Amino acid sequence: MRRIVILIAIAIALVSPLSASSISAQARGNAVLTSDRARYAFSHNPAFLSSSCFSLNIPIQASLYNVTGILGSDFSSNMKGIMSSDPQTMATSVLDILRSFNGTMDLVSLEEGASLSVAGFGAGVFLTQKAMTHHGSVGMHFSLELEAEIDFGLGWRWKLGDDYTLALGLMNRTGFTLTTSHIGVDTLVDIVLDPSQDLDIRIYDTVFDSFDIGAYLAMPLGFSTAVVVRDIGPDDQGMAIDTAIGWSGKASLFSLEAELGLRAWNEVRDEEDLMKSLNAGLSLGITRFITLSTGIDGGYPSFGIDIHLLCFAISAAWHWQDYGVIYGLAPRDVLSLEIALLID
Repeated sequence: MRRIVILIAIAIALVSPLSASSISAQARGNAVLTSDRARYAFSHNPAFLSSSCFSLNIPIQASLYNVTGILGSDFSSNMKGIMSSDPQTMATSVLDILRSFNGTMDLVSLEEGASLSVAGFGAGVFLTQKAMTHHGSVGMHFSLELEAEIDFGLGWRWKLGDDYTLALGLMNRTGFTLTTSHIGVDTLVDIVLDPSQDLDIRIYDTVFDSFDIGAYLAMPLGFSTAVVVRDIGPDDQGMAIDTAIGWSGKASLFSLEAELGLRAWNEVRDEEDLMKSLNAGLSLGITRFITLSTGIDGGYPSFGIDIHLLCFAISAAWHWQDYGVIYGLAPRDVLSLEIALLID
């Protein structure tokens, strides 16, 4: 039974056309520490728990990694091969798609969540499923990962005179991760060709608990600043400090938001670390329904669009992640999509 479940999960991961953090934030290079919206409270700054009296966000996200590499592998032909009834053709098509992967990389991820904030109190539940590749070529291996997380927190807000607003937030994160042992591509091919074979697989589990502290200050003329201390837990070596300064303004039907920040600046040791830490984002709102975004995160660009229809939000992002042992050696692009019920 376990073999059947694992094979189904691998098959879904390999043929899924889609994907998770907030997709709209990824489109802006994750530069949203000063974007005072409850939808970013759980993923970026817990101070935003107090930004709205009531907020409900139920997103479904999907991401496909190494998009240009997959499309460059005669994608349409390979997809037909995977869907064919001939095991040999299926195996050949899968191997052809995977040739552009090398080392430990994400292949596809799915995420479902539900978060609610009321008068400064917030709670959320999030599930993430991910397929990853390891090594490369004929020695490639796969692993599957399931992560479940429960978050809850509190936010407070004060008006400081007519021009300043200060918000503080605290978020606790508790969860566990289940990861399979590596499955060799040769083993996968053998099972595709002969489904009667047994699949020996082990499951590893990890439990985690940490909390974040965030602060946000709105200032005159549309300026704002924020600081977030993330991943505070028993092991302080994992703690990271993010800071940012932002600006926002409106004119007629248009709105503009910009942010410049440093992520995990307490871990910066040299110029390479500084490049990885730097992020910036820009969003242009066209009416109340469409927002175009771009950004830079860790030296790599990102682009995206948000469309709001009644109480639904559709977000898409195209961005890059670095998977090289040496920085800049193995950037891979990621295509992400999110559909959410959003009341904010």
